[in-house]
Amino acid sequence: MSSVTLICDEAGSAKRVTFSKDVGVWSITLEGGVYDPSGTLSAEWKREVLEQEEEKSKRPRGEWKALTRDLEMKVHELKLLKEQVEGSNAARIGTQVEELKQGINDLESAI
Repeated sequence: MSSVTLICDEAGSAKRVTFSKDVGVWSITLEGGVYDPSGTLSAEWKREVLEQEEEKSKRPRGEWKALTRDLEMKVHELKLLKEQVEGSNAARIGTQVEELKQGINDLESAI
């Protein structure tokens, strides 16, 4: 620690004093936050910053989870619709028509 350390009422003042080009001395808040002009911060301040970042990311994460669930449901619905179409009479008849056309072509080639 430098020979001068300031005690500040709150974190905003401590940051301004510590990271000011004109002052640049160690400071300590009444809550126990320690600010070092070399850039190191107390674990408590880092925790507060991380908690704020976590709080900011909750809403986007929730939206992402909801969108993921919706996508999974739509993919499942699409799979079911494909199975219905493939199993329908029209699809079977279409497949039979194509097979018969191929058979006719094969027979014409053989003649």
